[in-house]
Amino acid sequence: MIHVGKVYKSFGNNTAIDNVSLEIAEGEHVVLLGPSGSGKTTLLRMINGLITPSSGSIRINDADIRERPQNELRRQIGYVLQRNSLFPHYTVEENIAVVPNLLKWEKRATGKKIRELMKKLHLPETYLSRMPDELSGGEAQRVNIARALAADPPILLMDEPFSALDTLTRKSIREEFMQLDEFQRKTVVMVTHDIQEAFELGDTIALLHQGKLVQRGKPLELLYNPADDFVKGFLSNDYLKLSLGITSIADLWNYLPVENGDEEGFFAEPVGNTTLWNAMESFQDKNRAGQFIAMRHEHSGEWKRVTWSNLMHAYRLLQNNNRR
Repeated sequence: MIHVGKVYKSFGNNTAIDNVSLEIAEGEHVVLLGPSGSGKTTLLRMINGLITPSSGSIRINDADIRERPQNELRRQIGYVLQRNSLFPHYTVEENIAVVPNLLKWEKRATGKKIRELMKKLHLPETYLSRMPDELSGGEAQRVNIARALAADPPILLMDEPFSALDTLTRKSIREEFMQLDEFQRKTVVMVTHDIQEAFELGDTIALLHQGKLVQRGKPLELLYNPADDFVKGFLSNDYLKLSLGITSIADLWNYLPVENGDEEGFFAEPVGNTTLWNAMESFQDKNRAGQFIAMRHEHSGEWKRVTWSNLMHAYRLLQNNNRR
């Protein structure tokens, strides 16, 4: 869907993007990750047509974005910025309606879509008449997200969308956002310097350093098979938490003891995408680290009775296998 071909961009004598090529499939969620100054935002802005490459090409659905009218590009792309970018003289409703109005949607259809998004993003309808300066940071960013999604574009570009928020607000909005149908069925390209956020939100991570794409792959690939010393070092401080957060109970299933469990455990539900981190939190929250949880495989229906030590042993076996 999005093709970045040998793109180079310099500003004067400074190289911002150095011969980057990247393929992004329809429906894929790609996170551009890297330290400050690595070129993440420059690359995102080039995909959005806001910066022109010095050389190379960017194509969406096989069409070069430089040859497409801006209004056509805006119809295909929703854009969420790092900080509050709402029009200060527009109400919340008017801000969300900007792109549908430009596309000449019927007023009723626009109003319906706005109210659907307000509900999904946990914003009361009474906020529709509020001005941006009457909103908290978290509320304003929810409105920003609603505005980007209002015209239902197939592509969503996000530039550090949660970084200006406090930790608790960032976590809650991120969780809400991940549950949105609109997020799950779109092609998403997001910039972040937050490694944990990248691993939570990205199907694929593109790690940049000094304008170069140093590794592209699934989170597990970067963690267990780093391309070079930079990748290994960049992830090293967060290694354990990242590993626990992306390892699902389904990944551990064959390493867990075969003793049958039952539905009497306090975590008695299909494991699905439940992570090892979630399971560990369940033990801690219940203050039952010496006892067990009952887990059911979502496909086979098999139950297993698992202790904390069972989980840790299975995790070590998986780690050893991944390093081979």
